[in-house]
Amino acid sequence: THLNLVNNHSIDQGRNGLLDTQEQIRKAGMVPLGAGRNMEEAARPVLISAHSRTVWVVTSLRLPLENFPYLPQKPSVSQESADSLVMRVARLRRADRHCVILVLLHWGWEHHLRALPGQREEAHRLIDAGADAIVGHHSHTLQTAETYRGKPVYYGIGNFIFDPVRPLNAAAWLLRMDVTRDTIHYRLHPIRIIDCTPRL
Repeated sequence: THLNLVNNHSIDQGRNGLLDTQEQIRKAGMVPLGAGRNMEEAARPVLISAHSRTVWVVTSLRLPLENFPYLPQKPSVSQESADSLVMRVARLRRADRHCVILVLLHWGWEHHLRALPGQREEAHRLIDAGADAIVGHHSHTLQTAETYRGKPVYYGIGNFIFDPVRPLNAAAWLLRMDVTRDTIHYRLHPIRIIDCTPRL
């Protein structure tokens, strides 16, 4: 139903290519996340559900784009700074104490199994601001996870559909969140990528 475009390779085919990708996603009946005609549009939180509870997704690329400079008035993916992300999450939390806020971050050191200290600091700030869960991707590996103030932080969930050449890159997680009126239950499903296909 939704597809996150926040990735350092999302505009490898240029800024018009990104807009075309968004359009094709919409034509396929899905909602693109984290991209837009400018930075303001790309960084807007997306409401993915209002059933039982309001569920928001906030996304950001925490790395430089490949081959393209950061130009906030041009088509791009969300590259909100840590401070701006924290303020955005805090505003959502103030507006609705009962909502669910999921933060998706494209970050981390490629082919490593541990998060960097700066990632931990940023994740903790986001949870302090009101995030319910942090899900990271980019490292191409399954990275460490932790619980901070009762909220999960998955620093790197690994690849999904990919062509890994090393066993290190073939392990991943699929995260399931079951949201009810009063609770959130998190379940991790281990994945192994075999012949470019994710298998539970």
